[in-house]
Amino acid sequence: LLRADLNDSALLRVYERGFTNAGNTFRIKRVMDKAMSGESITVGFIGGSITQGSLSSTPESCYAYLVYKWWRDRFPKAHVRYINAGVGATTSQYGAARVERDLLCYDPDIVFAEFSVNDRNEDFFQETYEGLIRRILLFRKEPALFLLNNVFYDNGRNTQELHNEVGRYYDLPIVSMRESIYKEIENGSINREDITPDSLHPNDAGHKLIAGLIINRLEDICNERLDKPQVKAGYEAPLKPLTQNRYANAGILNNKTCIPLLMGFKADMTKKAGSWDVFRDGWSGLREGDK
Repeated sequence: LLRADLNDSALLRVYERGFTNAGNTFRIKRVMDKAMSGESITVGFIGGSITQGSLSSTPESCYAYLVYKWWRDRFPKAHVRYINAGVGATTSQYGAARVERDLLCYDPDIVFAEFSVNDRNEDFFQETYEGLIRRILLFRKEPALFLLNNVFYDNGRNTQELHNEVGRYYDLPIVSMRESIYKEIENGSINREDITPDSLHPNDAGHKLIAGLIINRLEDICNERLDKPQVKAGYEAPLKPLTQNRYANAGILNNKTCIPLLMGFKADMTKKAGSWDVFRDGWSGLREGDK
């Protein structure tokens, strides 16, 4: 995967370069303390196809599962539950509308969120992203939140400037693939074809690098002294939003939540297979003029 000159210490420097915001770690430390005590914790993920595990050879090879496995191995006394709410080809707009149904209903203790390759560099998506962030942070269980920025590995494109402005405003830990792994592709230390066949979705090796970046930051947080300001002071989300914040209470209209007047259309009553099975609970028409 890596050239010989990118050894373990060099890889560690790559990971450290990817820490784009240290953030307030109080809530994360609280989850770690809970796990250390042998209590049950729930680790949740929400994002697009990379989070879902696209192009990993098995569900256990994707970055989300590898990060969950770190929690399970790092805190062997705890019972750690894994919730992966990644859905391919979806943006933070849809994420804000579905996060309660697909993830928060399981009362996660910590959430990892990623939409930086599906959202576009538009103010609209900064607002929808903030809606998702506020919905998670203000949820009744007050889960910890950790943000990551995936990237297009052929040109370095993502939405991290807009997303991370939100992340910094809420003082959250953030790691970036553009500032770490992509830089190594640019300088030739990593061959792009070795970690992604389509310049976006990682293979097993690519997922392992993403997980490594997140895990290195988690290890840092785990080893932080309790008297550090970001650990000791507690955490409260800002009351005032950064944007107009019109999507914090977004929802999804389907045949379970509303009853429209159907003229030719019929409700789809097929049982939904999972959060990824998005085209369910709607309506379909087969003839011209159906409405």
